[in-house]
Amino acid sequence: MVFFSKIELLKNSIIDISKTVSMIHFNATDTNGELIFQQLYL
Repeated sequence: MVFFSKIELLKNSIIDISKTVSMIHFNATDTNGELIFQQLYL
């Protein structure tokens, strides 16, 4: 049971980290303006 809770903790922290990274990445692309969005979606 202790082992399982450690896995859950690790999984939750990984999810938090990936959310933070994607938010930082989105903010970085946002500050660069719409040029990046045009490059991504065209």
